[in-house]
Amino acid sequence: MTDKVVFERVKMKKIFYGAFSFTVVIWIVGSWFFSFFSKHGLIIPLIMIVAVGYFSLSIWMLVDCVSRDFESRNTKKNWIGAIIFFGIFGALAYFIKVKSREVSSDITAGSSE
Repeated sequence: MTDKVVFERVKMKKIFYGAFSFTVVIWIVGSWFFSFFSKHGLIIPLIMIVAVGYFSLSIWMLVDCVSRDFESRNTKKNWIGAIIFFGIFGALAYFIKVKSREVSSDITAGSSE
């Protein structure tokens, strides 16, 4: 195997383990929040806040995707379809794959000046 293939496999394992760890932490914290808010009768406001957050992220990523110039027109169509049809999961995938690279490149460009 080439070094590039090995590097990609290691990167994918790190992403998988990071996502799994994040999911476990969110599950534990979420179960605590749910029990706390349900005991105090605040579950409906909590659900509304989370729903507004998800909707806002989806709209933000959709607007960013529509206004961004991609290398090919099909890439833009695929991302728009993913954000619309998969909702928050498509928006999160777009944020991780496209938007976070833009932010990290801005940070590294700013540090070299």
